[in-house]
Amino acid sequence: WEDSLEGGASLPQSGTDIDLRGFIQKWQHRYAEIVDYTGVWDAEERRGEEGMGRRQAAFKFRKPLDVYLKWDTEGGPREALFRQGWNDGRVRIRTVLMGIPVIGDLAPHGYLARRGSHYPLTEFGLNRLVERLQEQLLREWLREELHVRFQGVQEFEGRPCYVLEF
Repeated sequence: WEDSLEGGASLPQSGTDIDLRGFIQKWQHRYAEIVDYTGVWDAEERRGEEGMGRRQAAFKFRKPLDVYLKWDTEGGPREALFRQGWNDGRVRIRTVLMGIPVIGDLAPHGYLARRGSHYPLTEFGLNRLVERLQEQLLREWLREELHVRFQGVQEFEGRPCYVLEF
C-alpha cells in the first residue's frame, strides 16, 4: 500500500491529533464514489463485562439500498434480502425452523426480521454506520470531551487499515 494521500500529501505521524470535521468530510467524499461492496459483518454482543455471543454474516450492499445477508447458523443458513422499492418494503427471509425450511416476507422493523440486531436491515451499510458515528462523535467533540488521534497504518488479516483512536 502507499503511504500517501491524494495530491501528494503524506499520512500524519502516529499519535497525531486528527481534525474530526476534515475526517468526516473526507469519508463522505470517498463514500460518494462507491457504488457497491461486499464483506463480512462480524458482530459481538456484550452486556456489561460479559460477552453474550458472536455472529458473522457475509453481506452484499448496493446503492441506494439493496442488502443481502447470509448467516451460517445452527440448524442451517439464514438469509435476508432487502431491496428498496421492491416487495412492498418487506424483507425476504429464508431460514430453517425446527428442521423445516421457511421463506417469508417480513416488515423490516419487526421483531422476527431484526432478531438479534439493534437496527433493521433498512439501516444497514457503511454510510448509515458512519452517519450514526458522526452524530455521536460530533456531539462529544463540541462538548470538548472527545479527541481523535491517528495511530498509524496496521495490517489486519493481510490488509492495511487506518487506525484511529477516539
